[in-house]
Amino acid sequence: MFARHRLSHVLLLFPLMAVTLTLACGDNECGYACRRAEPTIENIWPNDDGASWTYEYTWRTWDAEARTYPERDSLPPVPSMDEIEKVFKHHAIGPNPSEVQGTYGLEFDSLTTTDSGVTAQNLVESVVATDGRGRLVAGTGSRSTFLKRLRQARPDLEARIDACCPDLAAAQPGEPPAPIMIHGGAWEKTGQWIGTYGDIDTLLAWKFLEADLRGAHEFTHQLIPSLASDVFLHCRVLGRTVVRSPGGEPWGAIECLYIVDYGPYEISGPAGPIRWQQFYDYGKVVYVPELGPVLSYERSLVATGETIGIGAGDIEVDLTGSSLDTD
Repeated sequence: MFARHRLSHVLLLFPLMAVTLTLACGDNECGYACRRAEPTIENIWPNDDGASWTYEYTWRTWDAEARTYPERDSLPPVPSMDEIEKVFKHHAIGPNPSEVQGTYGLEFDSLTTTDSGVTAQNLVESVVATDGRGRLVAGTGSRSTFLKRLRQARPDLEARIDACCPDLAAAQPGEPPAPIMIHGGAWEKTGQWIGTYGDIDTLLAWKFLEADLRGAHEFTHQLIPSLASDVFLHCRVLGRTVVRSPGGEPWGAIECLYIVDYGPYEISGPAGPIRWQQFYDYGKVVYVPELGPVLSYERSLVATGETIGIGAGDIEVDLTGSSLDTD
């Protein structure tokens, strides 16, 4: 295990799970002791062919209710980055949780071409659950994970999604999902960003990071513009943090906060509109220079409301090993 301790405020948030130690660290406080290069877009996620990562995987679901609203204008907004960041200190989970544990894997394996015709590095991902349920996702499979969640959040887009990716409707209920805050697929790194391409069009489907890795940097990336105009990914670089290597050495890292806004959904009936609803996901990823992502946590399908809801479940992956140097 990469390291199995937490800050106290994270322990309050996710009491059932063990995760990489993260400690607050200012931009200039880590110094030599962190034993890692300064983070850059080039070194924050190594991508040589054959590079691989193995993570402990935990997926939980629980009972949840999502409030609806009579008018679109009455829908509460998706919370701000500041509000979401505060929630990590104390956000509870829902009642009657169920848990699936297993292993999540990522490995660069040559090239892949999306159904839309984009060729990029093939970051293969896999989820194998300990109860025997599992799947192997190669190439652009991670895009399907996001689209499956989008189908849940936006039933009005279901027909268009299924027309582009007809295999999604055949997914088995209860199949352990891959995370979306980090994922595989048709992966590309440039001097300006790191992201993945999908099967729907040739535009960049997901953006993990931009070249500016300083604390407080933010960006917004529109998702699936070919299908909808109101689905967005938001990212904020929270700043420097420290993780402990398996040998206990402190490593400098950066921590990023993500929000996926799925946009409003009109629940219609035979007589016309009945109610409105809106969902979002939020999560954090910790990246170590020269090693890549070491921890990802995401809370899924949180309904907007007067307070921040509990969502429908969460996924955490915590690095246990890599083909890269983890000493």
